[in-house]
Amino acid sequence: MNLRRRTHLAEHELAALADCAIDRGSLSSADLAHLDSCAQCRLLLAGHRRAGRLLTAPWQFVAHEPIRVAAVTARVRLRGERASGALGGRPLGALVVLVVVGLLLAAALAGTGLSGGHGLGLVPAAPTPQGASLPQAPAVLATKAPPAPPPGPRLYWANNGLTTIGAATLDGRWVQDNLVHGALAPCGVAVDAFHIYWANEQDGSIGRANLDGTAVEPHFITGATSPCGVAVDASHIYWANGGGSIVDAPSIYGPPGVRATPGGTTIGRANLDGSGVNQDFITGALDPCGVAVDAGHIYWANAGGTPKDRAYNALGRANLDGSRVDQRFVTGANGPCGIAVDGTHMYWANSNGGSIGSAKLDGSAVDQALLSVPLGTNGIAVDRAYLYFDGADLGIGRASLDGSTVEPDYLIGGNVLGTPYICGIAVQR
Repeated sequence: MNLRRRTHLAEHELAALADCAIDRGSLSSADLAHLDSCAQCRLLLAGHRRAGRLLTAPWQFVAHEPIRVAAVTARVRLRGERASGALGGRPLGALVVLVVVGLLLAAALAGTGLSGGHGLGLVPAAPTPQGASLPQAPAVLATKAPPAPPPGPRLYWANNGLTTIGAATLDGRWVQDNLVHGALAPCGVAVDAFHIYWANEQDGSIGRANLDGTAVEPHFITGATSPCGVAVDASHIYWANGGGSIVDAPSIYGPPGVRATPGGTTIGRANLDGSGVNQDFITGALDPCGVAVDAGHIYWANAGGTPKDRAYNALGRANLDGSRVDQRFVTGANGPCGIAVDGTHMYWANSNGGSIGSAKLDGSAVDQALLSVPLGTNGIAVDRAYLYFDGADLGIGRASLDGSTVEPDYLIGGNVLGTPYICGIAVQR
């Protein structure tokens, strides 16, 4: 769910989101660490644990779909009832659990009732022997390609609350909410002529797959720090090493200016084949969230820090070789997370301010409110005609490049309806 990005929320709002994440099986280890500082959230988690709805590792944090996790959870609870003798006295409750899990798996396999009617493409989990650990994701997942899309450019997005990457044609007629499986809290997505790339915020890796969703490599690059944001050019892959909550959020962490969990400070880079990994290619950032690249520069959003930090609420820029780093290339943003560039402008998401900002590529003509997004956004992409933005839990919107024409429900209502927390968008040009 990536709750640590929701730093502007009050405790009761954060607790409500956490409750929703638990219901969907999308609460990550990073979320739990963040919630520990919220009194109302601790009470909520304690109640779920007592009710048996929130178990401990490893089931929460493995590379399996929430439906399969639900099945494993049900088996664990039934084992416990058998061991305690309670099962014999509660046959109806056990039957209800099995029926619910069976229906969920049947709906996923039939491609109905879940994820906007596009199916999760799951395989039923084999029974797990008592005491055995769940299998880990292989280096390359054997996946079956979904129905071939019509020709033309596509839009891709990261389903941060799940383990998938979605895709759609730009006319919205072909939509695959779960084109790629095997991601771990994906935060940021990029695409080139051959592959899709995404940042696995949960386990510190960069994933890769073919454009049709096959040949999935969940851990194509490892060793990152809660990466959120990925970009690609003709020679390299870039990612933002985030990983903290260095925020000014008095409703959660106490008085303004208190520094919470330290975030990452670097931009990583590797060759397109995954070699030459450099996790400290650019240093000095503040919990960077989002990275973009053009023919001459790398750009990133400094999402963390406090007003005392020099790069607080700023957009950074550097040459492609990592030289001439400017952590305050554009200032005055509001919790920037997500950045994109085209031939003339750079764009960023003010995730705490409910807007999308823009500036010319030389850093001039700054407009922090080019486009209003009241529900907040954490990912943006741009092509020759449109600016695309995620609507957090509500889908994907788009607008003309000058912000004059807005389609907030561009992909929603039968397309990506119900997709939990999109965090990162990429578009083929």
